[in-house]
Amino acid sequence: MKLAQNLKGISKLAFLLLMVIFFLLGGIFSYIYTMGFYAPGEFNVPSHSLAIEDVHFSPENAFVFNVTVLNPSYSASNAIIDRIKVSTSDGRLHSINYTLPELPLPLSPGKSQTIRNSWDWGNYTGQTLEVYVLTVGSSGATVKAKAAFMNFSVTDVNLDPSLSVNNFNITVQNAGSSTPVNITKILVNGTAVSTVPNLTPPYTLTNATDAPPVQFTLMKNWTDLQGKTVSIEVQTSQGYRAFKNVNAPPPTVLRVTDVDFNVNYTDRFNVTVQNTESSPRKFVDISEIKLLTETVTIVPNASLPQKLQWNSSITLTCFWNWSSYEGKNVTIVVLTLQGFTMRDSITIIPNPKVSFIRWADGVRVGTFDYSVDVAPNVKITNENVTHGVWNWDTVNHTAHLRISNITNPAYIQNVTIYVKLGNETIATVVWNNSESLPTSWVSFSVNASTKYAISIEIATTPDAVVGQTSVVTVQTKTNP
Repeated sequence: MKLAQNLKGISKLAFLLLMVIFFLLGGIFSYIYTMGFYAPGEFNVPSHSLAIEDVHFSPENAFVFNVTVLNPSYSASNAIIDRIKVSTSDGRLHSINYTLPELPLPLSPGKSQTIRNSWDWGNYTGQTLEVYVLTVGSSGATVKAKAAFMNFSVTDVNLDPSLSVNNFNITVQNAGSSTPVNITKILVNGTAVSTVPNLTPPYTLTNATDAPPVQFTLMKNWTDLQGKTVSIEVQTSQGYRAFKNVNAPPPTVLRVTDVDFNVNYTDRFNVTVQNTESSPRKFVDISEIKLLTETVTIVPNASLPQKLQWNSSITLTCFWNWSSYEGKNVTIVVLTLQGFTMRDSITIIPNPKVSFIRWADGVRVGTFDYSVDVAPNVKITNENVTHGVWNWDTVNHTAHLRISNITNPAYIQNVTIYVKLGNETIATVVWNNSESLPTSWVSFSVNASTKYAISIEIATTPDAVVGQTSVVTVQTKTNP
């Protein structure tokens, strides 16, 4: 009986204690709730707590990205989003200037909103970016997100002077990227160029992992880019851009080192072209030779094209009768299959500067024939044959003379040729029947702008036959 009374007393006491505890907790919670409105700063209770739920960089459009934000339901007020920024790995902080919906944007408690942001993130593919959503009166929220991976790139730029200076090739790849791309434009140093394949409509590069790279031929003459930096930019409709800078080869320098108009061959001339040491270590193919006068363009016949290796020369024979153009100034043009062109001004001056001159008409030649009717044991003398020696240059030269051939030499005992200036003998060439032909060269000095007479003595053998003829061929050459 006494035990029952004690238990009853304890239970009443416990009940009273629990009631007191409940009253105290209720008072504390009521106080905090009330003071949260009147003194929020003292209790450090924020009016809202913004959260970024998602950041999405769509591979199909590198011009925009989406941010989804939430103002939690426990926030005490609207969150006003007034700025969005993106921090990139290069240390730059990018402000987003255009959004949909537009900023500032109020967001009530418990409300979520996806914001479309206009910003070109194509240069930051595959990188981790930090996105900031800032609000009025609060620090807002931040989150890190990774942009879509793209393997879109220019892998090669081939400026090869042995191929062409009128165009060059680039190679572009997109294998393993997050999306195919449509190439819309290719620029060289900031200027759009036409291409093969054509970019109208845009050229699609697949993103399959085994997709091969694609080569584009850029129809751009790069003569003015030789030895300079060439910047390539490939643009796509998705907003991705691929860049590559290369140094173009040094200029290809061609030179005409010699043009020879030989008086013995007025139907042709020789031109020597050099691919200089300063050129790239590549060959060129000479495709055409032209001569430009004031009124006409002359294209002589030549065996072309001809390959001209680096740091070497080639001499080409061009067939064209130049005799009526002697002394005239012309421009010689050398063209190549690769598109390189060389021009040089020359004067058509025959060589050699010392030659035979035919007295009858003034024609210059390198050889002449003297014909004689033979008889046994006679001596034939001619003090002034049909040709002389003429140094028509403005400087002195060393000339050379020889007998190159004699027909019916068995009829001739000896031949003596004299080169004379007035009564003075300048040079003498002798051939005797026992000697071989041609004779050795005989050298002599000739004065500038001077003509020399030639005389000849021929003695015949006892075997000479009346009515037969021997022809003596005389040849000259000149030192430069």
